[in-house]
Amino acid sequence: MKIPKLFLEDSNLCIQFIRGFVDAEFSLVLKRRYKRLKYYPVIECNISSKKIHKQLIEIFEKMGLKPIGYRILEFDKRFGKYWEKYRIDLNGVENTIKFLSLFRPLNPRFYSGLKRLSKVLEKQPIRRKSYEKLVKFIKRWGSNSGARNFRCLGTF
Repeated sequence: MKIPKLFLEDSNLCIQFIRGFVDAEFSLVLKRRYKRLKYYPVIECNISSKKIHKQLIEIFEKMGLKPIGYRILEFDKRFGKYWEKYRIDLNGVENTIKFLSLFRPLNPRFYSGLKRLSKVLEKQPIRRKSYEKLVKFIKRWGSNSGARNFRCLGTF
């Protein structure tokens, strides 16, 4: 299985295709990095196709993102065998802002993650320019009443 050439040749079609793929397969999670609180945004995806994994990494790199891809062997107790999965992680604030700006996913998983992150940053602000940029980004999108993408977020 792989992404059809039709989508790879036209940048607008490619973004639309990936937007649909993102809504189905990707999610935003918060991880601990150097603190007790989960504050570090990571966009992640687990897929079973090695070809699609490789193609997505190439597309993300062309678009200026910094993906990390790796292979995972997971044991399934039900069948008594190992399954191969491929994972893509987009770590950090800069990747998160760029990813959300490019693809504007509609899946509520992304925005519930952003909402959790904004609550964490309200309680314990992180004094870094990248996080200040992220807070401005979230507020700008959250306050835009016409933004169909943030309909599940509400206001901050």
